[in-house]
Amino acid sequence: YIPPTCSTAQDIAVLLRCPEQEWSHSDTRLLLEAYLIADSLCTDSPNVSVYRDVVQAKLDALRFDEDGIEWAATHLKLKTCWEVEAVRFVKSIWKLFCEDKVEGYDASVLDLSPQEIFVDADEDAEW
Repeated sequence: YIPPTCSTAQDIAVLLRCPEQEWSHSDTRLLLEAYLIADSLCTDSPNVSVYRDVVQAKLDALRFDEDGIEWAATHLKLKTCWEVEAVRFVKSIWKLFCEDKVEGYDASVLDLSPQEIFVDADEDAEW
């Protein structure tokens, strides 16, 4: 199963090889046989599981866009391993802008709680 945000396609082709003279005599039977084979490749399981390790590897490699990261977080409860480093990076950039007195950047933001800064901050989030 590939989640909708993986931007990956899986195609399966069913090729049925037979002699030409047999094809001319029974093309409908062979076509129905190919349909039967293709239909048997579908899953019968009502619960299709996601390959969590594949999705986690793509999250850690930063292969998802913002929508993909949000989808993985809400549906699979997976987050990238770089989340803490990203917060540190944003905080350090904010400090640099405050030190250089860039307009619109206030140092008081650095004293706020993570819940006041981040949209979906966990209770144990750090800022």
